[in-house]
Amino acid sequence: MAVRTDPDPVLAPQAAQRRGGRARRPHGPKRTGPAATVCTVLVALLLGALLNGPGLVRAATALPIGTVRDAAITVATGTARTGAALGLDRPHRWLTAVRDRALWAQPVTAAVAGGADATSGGNRDGARGDLLDDAAPGPDDAAAGEPAGTTSGHARPPAAHPARDRGRSRAITAEEPLEVLLAGDSLIGAVADGFGRQTTENDLMSWHKDVRISTGLARPDVLDWHLPLQQLLDARDPDVVVLLLGGNDDQSLMGGPDGVIHYGQPGWEEEYEARASHLQSIAAEAGRTVVWLEVPAMRPARLEQARQRMNAAARRAAAGTEVVLLDTDRIVAPEGYTARLEGVQVRADDGVHLTHPGGDLVAEVIDRVLSERYGLPTG
Repeated sequence: MAVRTDPDPVLAPQAAQRRGGRARRPHGPKRTGPAATVCTVLVALLLGALLNGPGLVRAATALPIGTVRDAAITVATGTARTGAALGLDRPHRWLTAVRDRALWAQPVTAAVAGGADATSGGNRDGARGDLLDDAAPGPDDAAAGEPAGTTSGHARPPAAHPARDRGRSRAITAEEPLEVLLAGDSLIGAVADGFGRQTTENDLMSWHKDVRISTGLARPDVLDWHLPLQQLLDARDPDVVVLLLGGNDDQSLMGGPDGVIHYGQPGWEEEYEARASHLQSIAAEAGRTVVWLEVPAMRPARLEQARQRMNAAARRAAAGTEVVLLDTDRIVAPEGYTARLEGVQVRADDGVHLTHPGGDLVAEVIDRVLSERYGLPTG
């Protein structure tokens, strides 16, 4: 016969009351009060801010010019200084240094650099070599100059070579392929990836991309493009430089001769032209071929108006030079801005960026222009 020795959970409280005692209730997990939760969150946010002081400064600097930006920069700068004084910014600086060393030191293949797959884009109707701007030199015009050496980019770092012409005088082989650098703001991303897909099976072309989002020529306080471009040229030593910028330049120009030149004021286009000319001249050093992609039509009205001024300034900057101007409107917006061409979506939903199919269209034309210029087969 079984005898129950543990107290009955129902009868135990009643028995305790009869004995004049108080029934014990099981204790659950302690809950944190709202004040403690808020304090924990605030401490975490403060610690995160102190750890990422340089990032806060960059983010504040990138804000539109005005009182909000000024206040944000003041707060971010103070936070960055505090973090530096406490040594909390060291992990951020260490990671940045590691990233930069990896960018310049590691050999990059075309497929890895742009995430290209093994699919060739193929040629589509309209991808013709006659899409060059009327003011630009034709593909038969050789680029003059005294270049430094080149590197294949497939497996070895840049090396010094005797000065030579980089036009058709150089033998382009699988061991010494044509080096193509595609650089710019976020607009160049889809084009560069498309170029990778277009040329992935072409051993005579090697490419690398450098995309700096939220940058341009208007805000050297955020990123002075002349400096990273020169670093890229020194590190990669490409034969061809393809540039596309302007998606963020519908704003005031910082760092002008007399300070800020607000958008729409006299002198804005002249200053933008000077900056485009400076960037083109840096890219063209050592006899490199420079391909300047004009900003395609945009859906946002302000950006559409600004990009026409930017393109006009870039054309004036390239006049009388060997810079190859490529009119992207003839490729993705032959009748003005459109989201779709022949049933294919070529523009992103934001009305600014290109989709992968849109980038492929531009990339095919770049491939054709370069192939004709250097006597190479197209991808």
